[in-house]
Formats: sequence, structure tokens, C-alpha cells
Amino acid sequence: MKSVKLLTFLIFYLCFQGAWASDFARKAYTQLLREQNNPSEIYKVLDNKDSAMPTERVWLLIQGFNLGDGKQWMPVFDLMAKNKISSYFHRISTRDSLDSNMKSIQKSILALANDHPETPITVVAYSASGAAALLAYHQLKRDASLDKKLKRQLKQSELYTVASPMRGYDVPLLAMPFIHAFVGPYTAQLAKGMQGPLKNVFVDRCFHFINTDCAKDKHVCAGNTGQNGQTLPTMPCSAFNIEEMNYEHGEILVHAVEEIINQYQMGKTLLDREIPWPYGRE
Repeated sequence: MKSVKLLTFLIFYLCFQGAWASDFARKAYTQLLREQNNPSEIYKVLDNKDSAMPTERVWLLIQGFNLGDGKQWMPVFDLMAKNKISSYFHRISTRDSLDSNMKSIQKSILALANDHPETPITVVAYSASGAAALLAYHQLKRDASLDKKLKRQLKQSELYTVASPMRGYDVPLLAMPFIHAFVGPYTAQLAKGMQGPLKNVFVDRCFHFINTDCAKDKHVCAGNTGQNGQTLPTMPCSAFNIEEMNYEHGEILVHAVEEIINQYQMGKTLLDREIPWPYGRE
């Protein structure tokens, strides 16, 4: 792959899986912090052909630009290891535009599709990456140039957004050029809101996890709209494919991932329901 750098974190197999998984999570976390200044590239978290899941899938975990200390990912890496899930990590860039971040996510999805042919991909987009991931996924599934096998693979794949800001932050218009110049164009777009870019975007096989408590997640009540900042009047994955949660912004991630895994372990998915157009199958 020319445009994608795959970096192996660590692959161990020990007799005591629980101890190995915890050790793996710590080392994956350390590597994540080491590579945090290299956005728009994907890193291999775990590649395991002996998955513990009923159906083989490869996961793409996407971090927003505010990585912080990255500790929200440790329990997620732990879940990946315990369930022997092949998984990769992608981080968007605050300095890039919405379009650039969207295209970098598309490259990562196509890279995984190339390395894992005919294997469904589960994309989990956390926080600020959600909007770019929705557009990336939406456009890929409509790309007429893709071959039939890849189209079939993408049709079986799924996208989950987790605590992703959508509605905007009521930032004064005079402040927007400064945010664009000094913080980044994608940050400026999120501050303005995603109503424009996501208008008439209806995505098949996707699901939103949102927080509802302002006291726990400041992004819920950002701005003065009186509406949940992680929602839009018309949600891209539909009003049916939403689960409301009540966690800290950094805590919701592991609970969402755990629920996705639990469904897979039962041979199900949160997206098994048939929903009529324009909110269901495309």
C-alpha cells in the first residue's frame, strides 16, 4: 500500500489470555501515544486469523483529533485482544479540512478491504471523527468505479459513530476565520455544525451512539440551541439507529464497543432491523 503505513504494535499468544490481553492493551496504548503526531495513517493493533467471534470481521477504530492522554482506548484494545479481533487504528487531523480527513478515512477503509478481501469491516468513529467517517462511508458505497467484490464487501460492512459532535457550537461568525487559521479547518467546520455537509446523507448499515447528560459530556449541550449537540434534525443513520447513553465523553467509547461485540457474539448486529427508505437500505 503506497499511501498507508501499517505499523505492527505487537502480536503475542500466551496461555493465559486475560493476562496477555491486559499486557497487550498497555503496550498498544504506549505505541499509540508514540505515533499520535502522525495522523491520517493507520496502524495495526492486532492481526489474528483465529478470531473468537462467530463471524470474521476486521475493525477500523478512528480517533478524533483530541487524543489527550489516549487512555480511553486502553479498555478498547483490551476487548480487541480478548476477542482476538483483527483491528487497526486511524487518527484524523485537526489541521486538515473535512474533505482531506474524509479522503484519508476512505484510503484506510480501502487498504483494509485490500488486505482482508471479502471480510466485512466494522468502522468505529469516535468523537470528532464521526462526521468525516459518515461522509467517507457514504461516498464509498456510491462509488461506481469499485469492482463487484469490493461493493459486496462494503455492503456487508458497518459504521458506528460514538459521541460525535454534529450540531455545532454557536460560535460567532467573526471568530470562525481565527478558528480556521489557528485551530484548523475541520475544527471550524465542527464549530459551525454539520447540517450542510450531512444534508441528504442517508447511510445504510450505520448506527449512532450518543450521550444525553450535559454534566457528563460537555459536547451534549454545546451552544445555545437547546438540542443535543451530538444530533441533527435528520440523522444520517436514521432516528431508528440511535442508542442513548449516559457516560463521560471518554467513557462511552468502551461501552459502545462492548455492546457491538456482544451482539456479534450472539450472531447478531445492532443493524439487523429492516428500516424503510430513506432511512434504511440504500
